[in-house]
Amino acid sequence: MMTDNDFADGLPEIFETYWRDRAVNGRLGIDDADDIWDFLNQLRIDAPSILSDRTEPIFFRGQSRIDHAFSSSLYRLTKDNLQSGRQVTERHLHLAEVAMMDAARSQGLGRRMSAQQLLCLMQHHLMPTRLIDVSRDPFEALFFALNKDHDTDAVLFMIQPLPVHESWHDSDAGPGSGKDASAASVLPWAGLARGKTQADGSWTNNVILIDIPTLDPRMQAQSGVFLTGGLFRSYRVYYDDKRPGPGYNKGLRHGLSTDLSNLAIMWTKNFNFSQNSGFGATGWVITIPSSLKRELLNRLRKEEGIYSDSMYPPVTEVSRLVKTEAGRLIKREDQEFG
Repeated sequence: MMTDNDFADGLPEIFETYWRDRAVNGRLGIDDADDIWDFLNQLRIDAPSILSDRTEPIFFRGQSRIDHAFSSSLYRLTKDNLQSGRQVTERHLHLAEVAMMDAARSQGLGRRMSAQQLLCLMQHHLMPTRLIDVSRDPFEALFFALNKDHDTDAVLFMIQPLPVHESWHDSDAGPGSGKDASAASVLPWAGLARGKTQADGSWTNNVILIDIPTLDPRMQAQSGVFLTGGLFRSYRVYYDDKRPGPGYNKGLRHGLSTDLSNLAIMWTKNFNFSQNSGFGATGWVITIPSSLKRELLNRLRKEEGIYSDSMYPPVTEVSRLVKTEAGRLIKREDQEFG
């Protein structure tokens, strides 16, 4: 019998084959840079009316390599630390999440922050979490598909989470006054019942938007929010496609669907909600050929003002610059008018 380990070395190829197979470029007539640009302009105006028959907002994520998964950094860290061939479980993710947040607080990070605020801070500063960065705006997301790996095709993901009825957001208030009690704050999903592989279905079957107000210049520049949810396992046809054809089918039948995406997202070419059954979100993919990356990157800078320094504002360097400019102005004013 073949195991996950038999496919592990071929995962990048499986991912690339899957995303190419699921791409909607052909259905939407997207062939060149102008087509991509026009399509994103339409998405910016009203993405749900273009992709779906539902009205919930759609979020975007650009990835510079088509052979990478749509997965959280915590999932990847956990998988890298398991014995070869072992599958990541919900319990693994829970234990790793708790350990890292405890370690962060022990080092002084997160004072007067709720658990969810701390989690967002950790994600934003490249610490592994369950959160996956997405953007409200397709052009900001496009930047991340273009800004590196210029010789490799990229992907732009479009995700529409379905409504959730449970409250997955902090009930804790803001900083407040008095003694700091942030260490007692726990994540809304921390106490869920967890089995050997999964947790409560209301957690594993939902894709949850985390949108905490922030003054962080990067989050503002990137129109950034986060998606999260429990570890989702599916053997439905959308992941476990038994048709003859691409090699990813066999790989996903052996449990690698969570390697492709650890969230409950149905990746589809269809634009009809009735196709989505049992998933917490619907996802669509467009591919971006490497030959178009530099052209689109230049266009982002010229037409949208999107480039490295605007998306990753160099606050320290700008601080020195504005002080110098202010000092120069005061000296000139003093010399001219006394």
